[in-house]
Amino acid sequence: MALIEYLRSTPLPLPIEAKSAPASKEGRTGTVTASFERGDLFLENRHGQTYRLSWSGEEEHDDRALAVPAGAYKLKTYRIVRERDGKRWHLSATSPSIQDVTVTVGKHTTVAIDEGIAMSAKLHGDRAQMSIKGDGGAGLSIYQGEKRIPINYQIVGRSGKIVARGAMRYG
Repeated sequence: MALIEYLRSTPLPLPIEAKSAPASKEGRTGTVTASFERGDLFLENRHGQTYRLSWSGEEEHDDRALAVPAGAYKLKTYRIVRERDGKRWHLSATSPSIQDVTVTVGKHTTVAIDEGIAMSAKLHGDRAQMSIKGDGGAGLSIYQGEKRIPINYQIVGRSGKIVARGAMRYG
């Protein structure tokens, strides 16, 4: 109950939107792009300020670089967006620190994201505990549209028989 009261009393700061790199260099920024075409990065600096860097996938190559104040950051969240057969999918991964990112004045940094997904499961009686991880071991959710999709699973024992099956629920 105390946590809810705290959250209601203290507004959470919104991320600062990174903008296209300015034509003239101000001397205090560097530029950042992501290794994916469409999606977002959320970088947090040592002062707790979060910067949201977004790419729609429609930018020209030269317009992908976003200006961010120089400094050390932690990549806290990434979202990669894809469309297939007219349906929007995205991966969303979050961790206290997926990777360190350094932005240097007047220099360009590309944040490389490993787009692989690691899945593991442990069996506890007739229940399975699943883990879905992204880059840097970040917890990962898969969405179609705006809803997380259930991940169907089946676990086969050493004898070759199915010992558990079902649909994973997040949480």
